[in-house]
Amino acid sequence: MIINIIGQIIGFVAMALMMLSFQIKKPKFMLTAQCAAQVCFTVHFFMIGSVSGAVQNLISAIRGVGLISNVKAFRSNASKYVFICLYMISPVVMFVLLPHEGSGLLANAPDWVILTVDFLPAVAMAINTYYIWTLDARKHRMSQLYAASPMWITYNILNASYSGIITEIFNAVSSLIFLLRTGGFKKNKNAGKSEGESK
Repeated sequence: MIINIIGQIIGFVAMALMMLSFQIKKPKFMLTAQCAAQVCFTVHFFMIGSVSGAVQNLISAIRGVGLISNVKAFRSNASKYVFICLYMISPVVMFVLLPHEGSGLLANAPDWVILTVDFLPAVAMAINTYYIWTLDARKHRMSQLYAASPMWITYNILNASYSGIITEIFNAVSSLIFLLRTGGFKKNKNAGKSEGESK
């Protein structure tokens, strides 16, 4: 119980960092704040018993460090597919190596239910990664609004990640506002470069 409470507190720290990142103009500092948020979310999800959510954020944090360091290998098109593969295979690998009973509404749920739900953040991050690499803000925000955020919100509700729910609602609303402000729903090609990412 105490571990869960501490985990929830760390989750709200992660949420604050992620929200702060959207107010930072310099890309490098923005990515640093997001990377810090992902590290905190990694700890948060592990402490509340949501292994898949933790691993997805850990992979994202590693990806973020590479981008911050400006390592060319992390910016190549090939690395995009490497990360997508890591996101997609991690639920199965972790389920086999680190069996878990599930948390929140998934406590004591059948294994196949837990594994199915574990794929939600994996697919969300795979989609998020694919569209980040396009450097197309409109496509990135559309994928965030219609795919990544709904999947993460569902996962967070089922795993009782309150900070995760609020963060993804914030991400979805931010994407909606961006699309409305730039005319993104009308396929505005001048919407600008993509910025920010899912938790």
